[in-house]
This record gives sequence, C-alpha cells and structure tokens, in this order.
Amino acid sequence: MIGFVRVGERNYEVVQAELHVPLLDETRHIFLCVNIQPPGGFAFWYVQLPGLGRLEELSGQRIHVRCDGFSYQDDTLATDCTGAESWTDLNYWQIDGRAYSWGEMRIDFQRVDGGRYRILVTARLSENDLRNVDWENASLLQHCPVEASAELSIVADERNPLEAEAEQ
Repeated sequence: MIGFVRVGERNYEVVQAELHVPLLDETRHIFLCVNIQPPGGFAFWYVQLPGLGRLEELSGQRIHVRCDGFSYQDDTLATDCTGAESWTDLNYWQIDGRAYSWGEMRIDFQRVDGGRYRILVTARLSENDLRNVDWENASLLQHCPVEASAELSIVADERNPLEAEAEQ
C-alpha cells in the first residue's frame, strides 16, 4: 500500500502518488500529486523550495505554509508558494466529489531507503474560497474547520513533470 488520506473522520486509500523535486531556474520545486479511491486526492504543485540544494537533503525537512504564502518558523525549506499555481485544481483537495481549499499545509519528509520517502501531511481545509481572507486578522480554525492528513511511502525523483505535460 502506498498510503492513506484522512479527511475529517473518513479514511481513503492512496492508489497512486508522485513526488518530483526538479531543479528549475536554479531553484528546487516540488510537485506532489496524490490520487485516492474513490476518485479524488490532492496536490502541492509547482512550489519553490529555495532552502533545498540537492534532493538527497530532503530527509528531515519540513514545508509549513499558509495559503497566502506565509511560511511558518518551522518551515526548513524556505518554501515559496506565492508564485505557485496555488489556486488551480492541482492545489485543491478533491474528496467525495467536493473541492476543498487548503488554509495551512505541513509536509514532513523522512528517507526510509534508497530514494523512498515517508511523507506525513497535515492540512486545514475549507469548502470555501480562501483567496480573499485577510489572514493577518483571521482565525485559521474558523476559516478552515476541516482537518486532513496523509501518510505516504513514495520514491522521489528529479524529473520535471511540466516537460512531460508539454510533450503530450
């Protein structure tokens, strides 16, 4: 089994997951895509990781960001999601036919063997569009009442999935 996703009180089996961490324009980026059964899943797509030099340094690192681009103090990768495709379908969670925006995302990476990583994801989700929330004066729990998590075992590579899309 690749892993599981939990949203609220429900668990879902992961049927496919990809983790790409290519070097693009001298900066590492992350492309994490997770598909669950029944059909759905989530992605953290085209996000810059300026604090990561080599893929081999990913173990023990943490991404911890809010959807407006704010990075929490424990974010060890200097994550920059302000230039990401943050509001595309790729950065929403799709669960049971419903779309969720994420307000906060934390992703921890631990190498288990070779290129395989154990990835733990925790997120705060909302069924509302969060683009216009004033996060300086807003409560994360009020705007994002849905708890979500995932545990994955996946091989990381340095392929650029944008090149594969362009070839199709």
